[in-house]
Amino acid sequence: MTAVLDAMVHPGSVGVHTRERPRRWRHRRGRGSHDSLDDLQRNPAGGVVIAAAEPRARRAPASRRGLLAQALARAEKCEFEAKEPATGWSLPQALAHCAQSIELSIAGYPRARSRLFQNVLGRALKRRFLRRGVMLHNRAAAIPGAPAIAPGVARSEALARLRRAIADFEAHEGPCAPHFAYGPTTKAEYEALHAMHLVDHLTAFDRPAP
Repeated sequence: MTAVLDAMVHPGSVGVHTRERPRRWRHRRGRGSHDSLDDLQRNPAGGVVIAAAEPRARRAPASRRGLLAQALARAEKCEFEAKEPATGWSLPQALAHCAQSIELSIAGYPRARSRLFQNVLGRALKRRFLRRGVMLHNRAAAIPGAPAIAPGVARSEALARLRRAIADFEAHEGPCAPHFAYGPTTKAEYEALHAMHLVDHLTAFDRPAP
């Protein structure tokens, strides 16, 4: 069964599709923490599941690296050159967009949705993502008010920006800025949301070039 929740789609809005996992994959809350993307993918309802392009086979024991570091490792292995049809973005543009989102979760987003949107729809979307662990969002939506991503950005430059953004986020000890759509968001929530956001963009390029 598929559950679909769509937000109104305007420039910079959040367009969301979430999929409910089969019952056989459900786990009770509180049965232990998860340390890797693969571990999270195998255990939905007890933690965050990072969406993958294809089903995963059994992997090695879980790594102790953070979710963002693991998502970055996946980005570093992605070399698909064509632009994503849905957005017209290249892989470097998508990586730079994800880096920008991480940067702004510390520095502050330039434009926010209304308080009503954040308190009602935004909060519900955040909880749904974190509970079910799958983010399928409108990948064509830029961050409202943020500088446009240059179309000619190089892959090496975009990866360097993403690495810096993740390192700065992991080192950040103060409160995080409210998300432009979700409202107040903790660092732990941001880590999971940023990782899911990055992986959702990578799924568009996670295939060999034709």
